[in-house]
Amino acid sequence: MGGNMIGNLWGEFIYNLNNYQKILNANIASSFRQIDELGLYGSLIIIAIAFAYGAIHAAGPGHGKAIVASYFLSHGKKISSAFKIGYMVSIIHAFSALVLTFVIYYLIDGVFSKTFNQSVDMMYKISGGLILLVGIYLLYELKKDWNRCERDENISNKKPFFVALSVGIVPCPGVMTVLLFSLMLGHLITGIFATIAMSIGMGLTISIAGILALKSSKLASKSTKILKILQIISPILVISIGLFLLV
Repeated sequence: MGGNMIGNLWGEFIYNLNNYQKILNANIASSFRQIDELGLYGSLIIIAIAFAYGAIHAAGPGHGKAIVASYFLSHGKKISSAFKIGYMVSIIHAFSALVLTFVIYYLIDGVFSKTFNQSVDMMYKISGGLILLVGIYLLYELKKDWNRCERDENISNKKPFFVALSVGIVPCPGVMTVLLFSLMLGHLITGIFATIAMSIGMGLTISIAGILALKSSKLASKSTKILKILQIISPILVISIGLFLLV
């Protein structure tokens, strides 16, 4: 019964989240159409809405929150590390979308729809493979951590970028939508600034997911057995996500 209640609440949350995204998306589209009349004010409205859209968009399924959270459950870092990884993910996420949008829009406009779907599918496969490697790597590191007290800081410092790259390489559909609107309506500069704002919003949400996982890890440390269970579940979850994207 409790599981059904949680499932219903989660379903309602996602439903409301999608509605908010649709409203913000419509506002962005409307503002782009009125930008010639509104001028700088219109551009600022678009950028502000893009920030809100990014934060809400990243709260839904995906965007690496589960992987970032799993990473922190396995490695218990500082809060500053959560922001570091969160924003690395969002920057790579937005940048990959920006590059893919430009390539598609300028070079392959004749068969745009087909090429777009194929390119995104390829990105998912690449991302799935990288995420799978991250999961195996986290599992390997976890085993080493259990066998020794001291960690190699040089290796530890390299982990965040590897995690962020595997998650962020999948282009963000929200960013691509905004960029396409800006390209089609001839307001590329505003579109790029809106992309940056959206990336900041996404980074904030992803970072919060990492912080929540970090707090959970600290509470769980009071019980070694519970912490070890959480630690072993984390890389397995990451491996599962990687396999899911590859299939």
